[in-house]
Amino acid sequence: MTVVTISNAIVWIFEIYRYALIFYFILSFFPQAGQVPLTRYLAMVTEPYLAIFRRFIPPIGILDLSALVGYIATYFVQSGVISVVVWIYELIGKVS
Repeated sequence: MTVVTISNAIVWIFEIYRYALIFYFILSFFPQAGQVPLTRYLAMVTEPYLAIFRRFIPPIGILDLSALVGYIATYFVQSGVISVVVWIYELIGKVS
């Protein structure tokens, strides 16, 4: 595997997670959506991540800004993960 393939896979995984955050954020405006299995699954996947931001950013009325901050933060995390992968790949390449 090349570093480009690994980087593309990482970008793809983060993109899917960002879509999950968006869908969960939109569904949170509909109270009846809590009974839908998809919403419960999205909550199971996204709530642990969003809980980190909710400690510092409480909801303002019905608007939960932690989802927006979490969405933006995934870009920074993605960049960090890709940088580490490239660094490891270059390190292994120098050893070989």
